[in-house]
Amino acid sequence: MIGGRAAELQVSSWWSESQIQSAAFSGLIVIAEAEGRIIGIAQRGRNGSDHVLYKPYLDPDYRGCGLGPALIESILQNLPSNAPRLCVEHFAGNERAGAFYEREGFIVERVERSDANSALDVVWRVRTSDRELT
Repeated sequence: MIGGRAAELQVSSWWSESQIQSAAFSGLIVIAEAEGRIIGIAQRGRNGSDHVLYKPYLDPDYRGCGLGPALIESILQNLPSNAPRLCVEHFAGNERAGAFYEREGFIVERVERSDANSALDVVWRVRTSDRELT
């Protein structure tokens, strides 16, 4: 959807060994396992003051089994007590992702327009935390 060069750049910056190691040691990654192998992953990060769900991926063979919602719930449960919401972003052209996040209670907050193609517009969604804030 975004082109090979842009995808390679995202992989090299988001999936570098040092980036993943830092996030793992900081407790920002949750994983789902089955039969001794990783079948799902999600990471929490920051965008300014917002907590953001990054890299939610599932093995296609395990989609529809409730793991996506479970990964989101795990991220929500591990938000700091003063975090009132969780954000997520996806490309407008990724309608499957948009429908999934909508089912999981994320509402569109804003859209960052792409100059190249409306399918590459970045849709930001937000879901408020289910727990009482203190």
